Amino acid sequence: MHPEPSASTIKAPRRRVLLAAASAALVASTPSRFFAQAAIAEKVTIASTGLSTFYGLPLVIAQRRGYFKEEGLGNVEVVEFQGGSKVLQAVVGGSADIAVGGYDHVVTMQAKGIDLKAFVETMRYPAIAVGIGRGLMATYHSPADLRGKTVGVSSPGSSSHGALNAFLEKNGVKPAEVSVVGLGAPSTARAAVETGKVDAISYVDPTISLLEADGMIRIVADTRTRAGAEALYGGEAVSGVCYASKSYIDKHPAAVHAVANAMRKSLAWIAKATPEQVADAVPADYLIADRKLYMTSFTKFRESIAPPQLITLDAGRRGVAAALALTPTIKAESIDVAATIDNSFMQAAMQKAGGS
Repeated sequence: MHPEPSASTIKAPRRRVLLAAASAALVASTPSRFFAQAAIAEKVTIASTGLSTFYGLPLVIAQRRGYFKEEGLGNVEVVEFQGGSKVLQAVVGGSADIAVGGYDHVVTMQAKGIDLKAFVETMRYPAIAVGIGRGLMATYHSPADLRGKTVGVSSPGSSSHGALNAFLEKNGVKPAEVSVVGLGAPSTARAAVETGKVDAISYVDPTISLLEADGMIRIVADTRTRAGAEALYGGEAVSGVCYASKSYIDKHPAAVHAVANAMRKSLAWIAKATPEQVADAVPADYLIADRKLYMTSFTKFRESIAPPQLITLDAGRRGVAAALALTPTIKAESIDVAATIDNSFMQAAMQKAGGS
C-alpha cells in the first residue's frame, strides 16, 4: 500500500480534508505540457461530503494512496461539508476549486446559467437506499403509506433527497406529501432513526447497511445495485462526479488533468480491491465500529462505483432525469446534456494508463 501522503492532508471531522467520448484527435492535438507529469505548484482545494461513506470512497482512496502526489499535486486540501448543497456553494462561491459530488448540481446550475463541467464519473448509480423505520413496518404496504410521514435525507436538495423524490413520483406519491428533514452526518442519521425522529430514511452506506443489520429499517428501494437502479431509472444514471467551473478548467487544465489521473487510479484500484483491502485503506473510524459489516456493506455498494470510463450521453440523460426529481420547474428537454460533460480529461487519463 502506498504510504499516506504528508503534503496533502485530510482535515479533522467537520473539515475533513470526482457526453459522448471526446475524440482522440482532440487529445492528440493538446499541447504535451498539458499532460506532463510534473510538479504543480498551485494549491488545489477539493470539496466533498460524506467522506466516511462509500460515496466518498474514490476521493479518500486517491488521497490516502498518494495518487494526487504521484500526479504532481503536492498541495491538495480536501474539505468536507455537511451535504452536497454546501459543496456546490463552495465551488460556485470560489472557496473550493473542484467538487466530488452530485451530478444533479451540475445539471441544475446549467439551468441557472452557471457553467459547471463533470469531468470524472465516480458513481454510475445513485447508491442510495430508502428504508422505513420500525414504527412504520407494521403498517407499511406501499409507498402511498409514506404520505404525511417524515423522511430523513442527508440534506435538503442533496442526491439522497432526489432519490427519495424519484421513488415517490414513480409510485404516484407527490414529494410535497411527505415532510423531509436533513440529517447531516451518519451518526446523526442513525440517532434520528433510533429515536423515531424520522419515519423513514433515504441515505447511503455504510449507514444504511448498519441500520438494516440492526433491524431498525426495512429497505423498500435500493439503487446500490444495477437491478435496483435500473428499476428506478432504467439503466446507468450518472450520479457522482468530479466537477468544476468552466472558468477554473480553462485556467488550470494541468491541475484538472492531474486530478483526473489520480481519480482514475483510485477507481481502477477500487474495481479490483477486495473488501479487506478497502477496509485496510480507509481511516479506522470509517469502519463504523464493525469491520465485518463495513466489508459486507462495501460488497453491496461496489456495483455503484464507476470503473474508469467516459460518461455517455444516455447515462447523462438518465442522470438529468434523476436530478430534476428535485426541481420539477426545470424541464429535462431544456438541459444540454453534452454541455454538462467534459470527457477530454478522463480520456487522456485512460490513454495514459493504456486504456484502463
